[in-house]
Amino acid sequence: MHNEKSVILINYDSSYLQSRLESIGYKVHPIDYYNTKNLSILSDRQMLKKFIDTIKINSEKIKCVYGSGLEGKSEILDSFRDSLNICGNNLDLFRKCGFIYNFENEIQESGFLIPEIFKHKSNQEINSKRTVYKPKDSCGGYGINFLSPRNENYYSQEYIDDETYSCSFFIREKEFTFLGFNKLFKLCNYKNEPFIHAGASVVDNNYFSDDLVKLFEKFSIKINLNGYNSIDFIYSKNSIYIIDINPRLTSTFLLYNESSKNNLLKAQLDEKDCEFESLHHSLKSVSGFVHVFSKNNFKFNSPPMDIEGIFNIPSQGDYINRGEPIFSIFSCARKYDDNIANLRDRFQITKKYYDIYDIIF
Repeated sequence: MHNEKSVILINYDSSYLQSRLESIGYKVHPIDYYNTKNLSILSDRQMLKKFIDTIKINSEKIKCVYGSGLEGKSEILDSFRDSLNICGNNLDLFRKCGFIYNFENEIQESGFLIPEIFKHKSNQEINSKRTVYKPKDSCGGYGINFLSPRNENYYSQEYIDDETYSCSFFIREKEFTFLGFNKLFKLCNYKNEPFIHAGASVVDNNYFSDDLVKLFEKFSIKINLNGYNSIDFIYSKNSIYIIDINPRLTSTFLLYNESSKNNLLKAQLDEKDCEFESLHHSLKSVSGFVHVFSKNNFKFNSPPMDIEGIFNIPSQGDYINRGEPIFSIFSCARKYDDNIANLRDRFQITKKYYDIYDIIF
């Protein structure tokens, strides 16, 4: 039998995407960190070959959808490109996007700024500005710190202390579809990982100008992005600094996929029944989410009934380590300010039951 619609799903937490893929008839084979806990497959060619060969028994064609978790591990997956239909950006471009200075010229030619990178400069010159150290091929804010790790995979970059946003969009055959801008959240006083991604909310339609959308369109087409993407940026003193290019399904994907009634995921998979025109509709509401991070080690039981919008829920009895997400909370409202108020209220209720890190909204 080779008639099964199979997809390999790579993500740190595959639960949301798995449920949406299964709803359109796919047999999902997850590779993730939090649920199946088999992300190490991507570091072992023989294990990955066995994983793919097992799927081939029932599926002649295998699609591959990826979010976070592939960073620094894509070379092994790339060796199986003849066996897989990679949905979204090709893996060569994915790797190149792991270091934004590969696109320094394109960023500046498109009308953006880019934080200064400190190469071949003395410690005195570096210390004259506030510096942040970033790993190549990072995701979710992990590994970024103010302290030097003294690791050759890290580089030092000018730190710009201002609000962080992202632009979400979809591209098919150089046709750019703007989805929305998002305000990104961080944890408060999480010293080990001060830049870890703690959630996001879509902002109101008029939050940024149409001219800014055109700049993102120009840049994304220039570097040949494909499928769903998001680009993180800092808005500071009326200037836009590009800080990350995310050529994959990011956590904000679910906000636009839900509003499109799963058509954004269908578009990523190039499904024939995708109602692509639904991606062009203006958002009638704004949605957002927060990730709830634990301050302690504990065994998870059923979540309290009075917290609305919980998803990414662990199984009863799962062990949650300090610094790991417990679950996520979703909210939706007519306006951005109302949505933030909803998220704050639900987060405060959550604090009654768990010892968790505060969030900077």
